[in-house]
Amino acid sequence: MPGSELFAEEIRRTASLADSLVEWYRLWLNP
Repeated sequence: MPGSELFAEEIRRTASLADSLVEWYRLWLNP
C-alpha cells in the first residue's frame, strides 16, 4: 500500500523532531 509508506515516513519525521526537542530540553535544563 502506497499510503502506509507515506504514513511510515511521517512517523519517522515526527520521531526525529521529538528526538531533537528532547535533546534541546536536556541541554537547556542541564547547562
